[in-house]
Amino acid sequence: MTLPDNWKRVKIKDVGEIITGNTPKTKNKEYYGDKYFFYKPGDLDNGYYVKSSKSRLSETGISVARFAPANSILVTCVGTIGKAGYLRKGGAFNQQVNAIIPFKGVNSKFVYFYCISPVFKGLLLKRASSTTLPIINKTKFLQLQIYLAPPDEQKRIVEKVEELFSRLYAGVKSLERIKIQLKTYRRSVLKKAFEGKLTEKWRENSKKPHPGNTKKKKVNEFNRKNGFRIKIPESWIWKNIDAVSESLKNGIYKPKSYYNNNGVPCLRMYNIYEGKLNRKNVKRMELDETEIEDYKLSENDILLNRLNSRELVGKSAVVTKEFEGDIFESKNIRVKLKNEIVDSKYVNFWINFHGRNYFNCNLQQTTGMASINQKQLSALPIPVPPIVEQKKIVEEIERRFFTMDKIEEIVDKSLIRAQRLNQSILKKAFEGRLVPQNPEDVSASELFKRITKEKRKAEEKEREAKKKRRKNKSN
Repeated sequence: MTLPDNWKRVKIKDVGEIITGNTPKTKNKEYYGDKYFFYKPGDLDNGYYVKSSKSRLSETGISVARFAPANSILVTCVGTIGKAGYLRKGGAFNQQVNAIIPFKGVNSKFVYFYCISPVFKGLLLKRASSTTLPIINKTKFLQLQIYLAPPDEQKRIVEKVEELFSRLYAGVKSLERIKIQLKTYRRSVLKKAFEGKLTEKWRENSKKPHPGNTKKKKVNEFNRKNGFRIKIPESWIWKNIDAVSESLKNGIYKPKSYYNNNGVPCLRMYNIYEGKLNRKNVKRMELDETEIEDYKLSENDILLNRLNSRELVGKSAVVTKEFEGDIFESKNIRVKLKNEIVDSKYVNFWINFHGRNYFNCNLQQTTGMASINQKQLSALPIPVPPIVEQKKIVEEIERRFFTMDKIEEIVDKSLIRAQRLNQSILKKAFEGRLVPQNPEDVSASELFKRITKEKRKAEEKEREAKKKRRKNKSN
């Protein structure tokens, strides 16, 4: 790549002091306190400034850690390499992070923007070791290139990038608000659906009452008992999942030796996402004919996740024709419904909306995992309209969701374009094409000479100080 005449290719070590972090011994409690931030890779998310870390060190702890002052740049060099953040307040950092402390005359934000640019990330990935855990050691990091602009142009670049990013950020925030509003609207649609409001006019035109109606008083008591604050129409009745199901069955468990590339597709908890099934990273299991028959899925079954994190346990999906004949593994439950009583899509919408509150109140929690069992699922209450009305409700939900899906698709594409524009801005900035060059600017070569001169002075001063300390010790 050709740079402007007054720019210069130099190494990272030529624009700032590079420090690799260190973690004080966690067993030593006197190292930890509440005075100094102790940053880790998770605190760097390319969101400009480094987050306020939850970890803190004491005065004693900071004395054995590595400290970077405000306006330094932190870069992750182990694992997810290349995440960077700008320090508003000085602090320590662990050994997975390198700090760049820019020398006098080098604009700190210019260095930060370079570190999050596609140019720098490309260099990092190229130099990183190709192991399970990518690492770029300090020796390699010191040799990484940076495209150094004249001091005044560095300032102009920073100002222009911040201006463009500010506009971009405002647009992204608007798009993210739309996504939140869509999520809220989806919940509103489902709430109205299960209160009978989506089919209110349909019921007025229908003269067929639901057989076996319950009294309103009993319905309200049932709602309170199970944590549901839903007033259902008088023509609906409450039932448990057990009453509308033919069977509930846990999935099959087999050791790793049964998994291969020739077996039957086996749906795991990861294959249930946002109320639908997918074949992402689907595994195959070698089973005999009897096992396949026992655990195969049929169209209109519901597959429900019984073991997962607390926020995900209980997610479910309807089995469509595409997944007929697949089997399901032990962390899932198959629900075969009485299709003459309930519509599978209707039940699935209910489970993924109101069922989550029920599971949250009734699940078993262990370290990091939560679970529900068949007995708890069987007792899940569900409002049951006539089957014809259930299908009408599903139709109304899907019609509204289809429109929201299209809007969300447009928003997601816009967010992707915004991210690409972000990277395009940075690419242009470090190719010298974002702001105009000024021939009268002090060149990057001249700046580099000044930095080198200052470094030598500092190094000489440090050598003299070491000699003096040794001399004082010997005396």
